[in-house]
Amino acid sequence: MDYLQQYIDLRRQDIEPEIFTIALAVRYIRELINHGGSDMRRPDLESALPLEHIESFRARAVEIPWKDARLALEWRKLQQALPRVREALEKGQSLFQEALELAKSDQKSLQYFSIIDFAVDCNAKVAASRVYPDHPALRNWAINGYMLAWREHFLKDQEEVDYIEGGF
Repeated sequence: MDYLQQYIDLRRQDIEPEIFTIALAVRYIRELINHGGSDMRRPDLESALPLEHIESFRARAVEIPWKDARLALEWRKLQQALPRVREALEKGQSLFQEALELAKSDQKSLQYFSIIDFAVDCNAKVAASRVYPDHPALRNWAINGYMLAWREHFLKDQEEVDYIEGGF
């Protein structure tokens, strides 16, 4: 069982509200890191919190006093994971660039490549699984990095049209 569960088990009468709050925050951040920034338990570009927001929270939270050694240790582990998470996100973006260059050589491949479901299922997930076969959290961040680059490349023009048509 998740040891953080003992800090958030409301059936226990001895839980301090402050420890409860910190444990929830640590658990939530861990879930975000494990699922590519998404709280949907899977990588999801639409709901994924940008890594910059997690890093910003981490910078602010580093100043809190830790009353519990196990929570402090878990927090340090999460902090140490963030540079690898950043690398995986950037690796996903470079995997997209490599795949885009290959797809440009064949018009039919480029057409498939521009379809989001195909890009996720046939390209991003496969590429990320090759790079991170034994690390699901990093694989999820690589998928999100890949799809962020995909979105920037294929939807940039559409977002500009939507922006202009919206009167902005």
